[in-house]
Amino acid sequence: MSEKNYYSDTNGVPKDSNGRVTHVGVGLGDLANRILTVGSLSRAESLSSFLEDVQIIRSSRGFTSFSGKFQTVPVSIIATGMGSAMMDFLVREARAVINGPMAIVRLGTCGGIGIKPGVIVANTPGSYAITRQPDAWMTTESSSGSPYKSSRIALPNKLLAELVFSKLASSPNQITVIEGLNASTDSFYSSQGRLDPCFDDRNENWSSEFLRQDTISVEMESFHLLHLANCAKPSAPIAAATTAIVCADRTSGNVILAADLPLLERSAGSAILQALVEFNLIQYDDDDDDDDD
Repeated sequence: MSEKNYYSDTNGVPKDSNGRVTHVGVGLGDLANRILTVGSLSRAESLSSFLEDVQIIRSSRGFTSFSGKFQTVPVSIIATGMGSAMMDFLVREARAVINGPMAIVRLGTCGGIGIKPGVIVANTPGSYAITRQPDAWMTTESSSGSPYKSSRIALPNKLLAELVFSKLASSPNQITVIEGLNASTDSFYSSQGRLDPCFDDRNENWSSEFLRQDTISVEMESFHLLHLANCAKPSAPIAAATTAIVCADRTSGNVILAADLPLLERSAGSAILQALVEFNLIQYDDDDDDDDD
């Protein structure tokens, strides 16, 4: 009896002996071309109740996918957990096992910048990244450089983003939705300006030094989704858009009520699912899908 390798194609997109990608744990035919991605497993479980004929796949690396049909159209809802690395696994590994064009919309949670809790932020203007620069801590020179760096803006697919905003704004569930620029960070703590007395984070002036003035939300995943979608090759296109529920206003310190969040997740999620199934995967406007500043 021959022994099987843990996976194959270690310098490409690794897959196991059954053709499933290593981290998301799915293979050809397991996912739909239209994907709603969320961070929280409980959110994905709740939204999966909108689907019919649901098939669930749980990976050993923290991903859970729910695939079924919304109004007869195949859709997958995938819980990723938190951070850009998890989004990287999702986008690349889903792309590796899906044939044809894809559409991915994120429904996350975020901190608002002067935006009250419970508002839905649609990142129609895009998202940029704020990343910690380790070299700033690894030198004895008096001028060690900025401890954080902001990237240029990654734009969503224009048609998909507009459709998502339209469905959210016209939802019968009385959703308050606004469009605005998002910042995605590589930490929930230091690069989001939280002050931790146990660490030298050099972020006391975070909001004035590293946030663009028109930023209305901050979270950890949306930039990476938009950036990778923009980097997808023409032979494997991805349309992407991002949204998030404001859980806390970082300016006032106000936080959403625990009972309100699940209701907002379902209201926003149903509107986004409607946008996904109405989006024409074939008719991309490639001119609107590039990184911008």
